[in-house]
Amino acid sequence: MTSTAPNPLAAAAAGFDAVWQGALDAIRPGSGVAEQLENMNDEAVLRVLDELGAVQHAVEVLAARVVGAVALRPSPSGRDGTLVRAAGYANPGVMVSERWRVARARGAAIAEVGAAITQPRGLLGELEACPFPAVAAALEPASEPRDDAEPIRDLDATTAQADGPSGSSSSATTDGDASAALGSPSAPLSVDGAAV
Repeated sequence: MTSTAPNPLAAAAAGFDAVWQGALDAIRPGSGVAEQLENMNDEAVLRVLDELGAVQHAVEVLAARVVGAVALRPSPSGRDGTLVRAAGYANPGVMVSERWRVARARGAAIAEVGAAITQPRGLLGELEACPFPAVAAALEPASEPRDDAEPIRDLDATTAQADGPSGSSSSATTDGDASAALGSPSAPLSVDGAAV
C-alpha cells in the first residue's frame, strides 16, 4: 500500500534541485560538484547558497519535530520510561548530538525546540496543544504578508518619538523588521532563534 502523505523534505529538495539545475552552466556544466560550482556564475552560486539555507532550515525544523516526538514516546518495554532512555541516552539533546555528531549545545537546542513545538497526547490519546504554538508557527515559512505590519511601523515611530531628539534608544532595525514594515512575507524563525 502506498502512502499519499508527502515527504516533509520533498519541497525543499525539489526547490534545491531546481535552483541547482538552473545554476549550471548550459555550455559546460561540469562532471563533478567542484567543477559544476566552478563553472557557475557569481549570481548562480549565491542562489545555490541561499537555497541550501532553506534546505538546512527545513531539515532542522523536521529534526526538532522528530526529536520532540521521540522524547514523548514511551519505551517499547515499558520499563525504561521513554524511548530516549531505552535507546541508552540521558536526554533528547544528548541523543541528537551523538546521532548527528554535533556539539552537545546544538543537540540540546534542537531538542529544546522539539519539546516546545510537539503536541503531547492526553490521557485518552487526544492531541493537546503544544507548549509554544507561536514558536511552532514562526518556524514555518510565511507564505503571505503579515496583517500586523502597520502596527509594527506605528510602534517603531512611536518609540522613536518617545526617545526624543537625542536618539538615546539603542533600537536597531533588522532585515526581518524591515520586511515586516513593508508588508512582505517574514522569514521563518530559525531553530537557534526559537531555542533562545
